[in-house]
Amino acid sequence: MPEPELAEKFGISRTPIREAFRQLESEGFITFTPRKGAVVSPITEKDVKEFYAIKGMLEGYAAKMACCKLSGEDLKRMEYLNSQMAKCAERNDVQNFFKLDNHYHDVFFLYLPFRFLFPVKKVTSHYNCGDFSLPVWCQL
Repeated sequence: MPEPELAEKFGISRTPIREAFRQLESEGFITFTPRKGAVVSPITEKDVKEFYAIKGMLEGYAAKMACCKLSGEDLKRMEYLNSQMAKCAERNDVQNFFKLDNHYHDVFFLYLPFRFLFPVKKVTSHYNCGDFSLPVWCQL
């Protein structure tokens, strides 16, 4: 991702691109090489396991806080989404599995009493897990 190309593509100066690269590099998401540009850092299986361990703790807490507020319709929706996820797992359809998983969690995240957890959910739902297959997820 060369800075000049990105700046031109987005119609902005190189300064915000450079600042974004510095931030991403400081967080370990990219490696910057002069005259070559930025390269996205690889995501390891260990990274994914750690991410989902933390995400699982947050989601478990969110579910606990919201469960007494769920309606019968909410529970039916969650049961339906869960059955659809099971079908995706059988077909090893990772992309649709995680789309459904995000919808499933949206049901109870809407009832959270803490406004800061919903933005965390929004960020974690966009985490791209790379080329891991569904059986790896099931082992976490």
